[in-house]
Amino acid sequence: MIARAYHVPHRLHLLGCLILVACSGANGDTCHRNGDCASDLACVGPDEGPACGIPPRQECQNDQNCATGEHCNAIADACSATGVGSMCGAACTANSCDPGFRCNTSSACEPIPCDQGTTCLPYQQCSPTAAHDLSGPVYAHTDGCVNVSCSSDAGCSAGQACVNSFCQTAIGQCVVVMAVP
Repeated sequence: MIARAYHVPHRLHLLGCLILVACSGANGDTCHRNGDCASDLACVGPDEGPACGIPPRQECQNDQNCATGEHCNAIADACSATGVGSMCGAACTANSCDPGFRCNTSSACEPIPCDQGTTCLPYQQCSPTAAHDLSGPVYAHTDGCVNVSCSSDAGCSAGQACVNSFCQTAIGQCVVVMAVP
């Protein structure tokens, strides 16, 4: 009788552990938000921003930050959350800007707006207002492709998943987040 009493609580404890493990979101498990993962993990979707280990390139905010005769050019920057950085340089020409950028009437490179030629990624939508917002520093200017906000997969297009409150091309995964200096 004593042995049987021992096994029942042991089985309940084991069942409880299995339930907790299934709910904790171990490394590599699928997720929709950080709360789906264990406390030492984060939910990361396939279309999350960059994790470069270096800061975005933000050499200038406008032409006044550059040497005389140079312009503050928008450049492609994989370490920027928007994909746009900035650097001082000579006046641009029709072919001197990075792909996805054009030479504007002030002879500085700028992102091509989504309503004038840039095609947004499948999980984004074009916001002409964002595309033509030239306030703030050059590196804050974007092509206007913005992430689609969501609260569930139903708010996204077919085949997409709502991860960390925006639509992405697939469901997220619980991963170890490493601090990048």
